[in-house]
Formats: sequence, structure tokens, C-alpha cells
Amino acid sequence: LESERQLAKNKAAEREAKEEIIALSESSRVMSPHTALLVLETEEDYMRFDIKRDQLSPILVVTDSGVELIRREDILLPPLPDALPADEPVIPEKNSSNSSCDDSGCHDEEPGEQDEESADGDMMRS
Repeated sequence: LESERQLAKNKAAEREAKEEIIALSESSRVMSPHTALLVLETEEDYMRFDIKRDQLSPILVVTDSGVELIRREDILLPPLPDALPADEPVIPEKNSSNSSCDDSGCHDEEPGEQDEESADGDMMRS
């Protein structure tokens, strides 16, 4: 649109393209060379500029027929799952002294099995 505005044949076409850019910028809530970012800090600011806080902008989506703007109100979301029961939290038990962990996971050791260090510093099973 900005290219169309810059290449417009006359002032009326340029003005029309600019108005379209501004309208698209405002509805999509993105800045353009012809709009500015307005920071609102209080409820009074929203009321002063007549901006609805719960106003949702459309979403740009890719569909089978191309790129479209979809109103958020028209999107059907699946229902949320039921809440999980608020039971006591499950706290994992600490490793017992008869288990060892390595890169492949944690394993229970047989009683009497213990690690020994070899002469070169590697761990060996006895």
C-alpha cells in the first residue's frame, strides 16, 4: 500500500492509499509511517481517547484459500479439559543407596555389588 501511495498518479489517489494504510494500521494495531504509538497508562486515558480495553484485533491466518484476517470472535476453540483433582502432590522418592545412575539412567544394584576405582581412575564393578 505504501508503494501505491508513493506511485499514485494524483493527490486524490495518494490520499486514498494513505487513508487505507491508516485504517489497516489501526485495525491491526501495528505502526505505519502515518500512525504513532499511543501509550495509555490509566483508565482515564482509555476513556479520553475512546478506546475499548476489551477490543480484540483480528488474527492473520493462512487458509486453503490464502491469507485472511479472521475475527477472534469467529474462532471456535476446543473446550478446556476438566480440572485435575487437587490431591496431595506426588513427591518422588530419593534414590536408595542400592541404586546408581549413569548416562543410560538409574539402575538398582544387586546387594554386595559395589564400585571400585581402577588404576587409571575409571569406575569398575566388582
